[in-house]
Amino acid sequence: MFAPFLFAVLSATVAGSSLPPGFVGRTVCASCHEDVAQAFANGPHGRAMALSREGVLERSCESCHGPGAQHAQDPLAGHIRGRGTAAETMAAACRQCHAWPPVGQNLQAPAHARAGVSCLSCHQSGHQAAKAERLLRGPEEQLCGSCHPRERSEFSLPFAHREGRSPLPCSNCHGIHQELFSSLGIPRDPQKRCVSCHGEKGGPFLYPHPAGEVGGCVRCHEAHGSPNPQLLVRPEAMWLCLECHAQVPPSHNLSNASYRQCVACHAAVHGSHRSVRLFTE
Repeated sequence: MFAPFLFAVLSATVAGSSLPPGFVGRTVCASCHEDVAQAFANGPHGRAMALSREGVLERSCESCHGPGAQHAQDPLAGHIRGRGTAAETMAAACRQCHAWPPVGQNLQAPAHARAGVSCLSCHQSGHQAAKAERLLRGPEEQLCGSCHPRERSEFSLPFAHREGRSPLPCSNCHGIHQELFSSLGIPRDPQKRCVSCHGEKGGPFLYPHPAGEVGGCVRCHEAHGSPNPQLLVRPEAMWLCLECHAQVPPSHNLSNASYRQCVACHAAVHGSHRSVRLFTE
């Protein structure tokens, strides 16, 4: 049991830190949780706080866990916020420092919050001697894939968004901490996200392909992976074209193999400056 006398002595050592009511300071917390406090001070969060305003590091434990005076006097008394709390309660603690977009936005995002996903589901708290980038608990494809197994498996298909054998990081396309967009950071016009890497496909064209204008790139291409070349959603381009262009001209006899190669003539499938029929430039 923590002796009240010792608690009073330690509290006096941080009295000049202008601690809020009910706070006892990191020094008192470290008297019982020395390893945790030291690891935090040496980690990214602690180093950032040490360089910030005076007294921020001293208040660090209770900034997330709540005032600790009652807990310090009697470890069995008082609830320390942040232990076993709901996703939104956890997010509220993180949002005290990470309140600016894009980081702060998704901390209240309905999709993750409803699923019980909190900041600490993906990030370490900083109590550990963490060396991972952004304090992630693991590679993005593993973290996201633990809840999105179908999307993770699609990266193993013959054609996928990969760098070598490694899937592209999910955050390349998904703004994980942004709720201002649909589908976790994918803009409501999904073509905009794709053309950030595939700029030559985005135009502007004098004659754009209406499919891309209406449905975006995912109207014809899979986003994560596909068994088909170019990540197409159909094995052959003809079947994809016929979904929108079922009324082919009588001159286009589809029993003739040459007319089943739509892109042989209509090669400017993303858009053309020459013809509304997307003929080759």
